Amino acid sequence: MTYANPSTIDTDSLLGFLTYLNSVTGGFFVIGILLSLYLISLSIYYKINHDFTGGMALAGFLTFIVSLFFWLGDFLSVYIFIIVITMTIIGIVAMVIDQN
Repeated sequence: MTYANPSTIDTDSLLGFLTYLNSVTGGFFVIGILLSLYLISLSIYYKINHDFTGGMALAGFLTFIVSLFFWLGDFLSVYIFIIVITMTIIGIVAMVIDQN
């Protein structure tokens, strides 16, 4: 399967370049960004506070905010967005249970 050359697509702006990268990778570029954001924020929070469930809640919330913008920009499918929402809810519920 051939992909469009970057010179034939409007890649002058960041939005055009992101659209090109997402189309070439089959949508996995944005998923990779979200997974990286989740893992980096979880590991940094855990390293600082030694609280895994709080890190899950924070990482889920940050990933939800970023994925909301990607979803509104039509870079993310509804199924992946629902998975992100589920991860956020699981992190918040785990944090609340751990507080009690």
